[in-house]
Amino acid sequence: MLDDAWDQIRNSIKYVRGLESRMVKFKQCLERFNDIDASCELCLDVPTRWNSTYLMIKSALKYQRVFGSLHLVDESYKYFPSEEK
Repeated sequence: MLDDAWDQIRNSIKYVRGLESRMVKFKQCLERFNDIDASCELCLDVPTRWNSTYLMIKSALKYQRVFGSLHLVDESYKYFPSEEK
């Protein structure tokens, strides 16, 4: 179950970072939330760096509400992690 959550987070970040147009939609969605500091970069984990998974999860948690509403501006986005996982 925890692996599923990590996969959802990883896939969400890969999706957003995969194309500039997706990052633009992510930033448009981010603008709706005035209380989220946009200075943090979306980090993707690297298998050879032990702390990269922590950094990935930390950055994803910061933007959790953005990922939760991204499907409203990007119909192709299907990876958002649910709170149940």
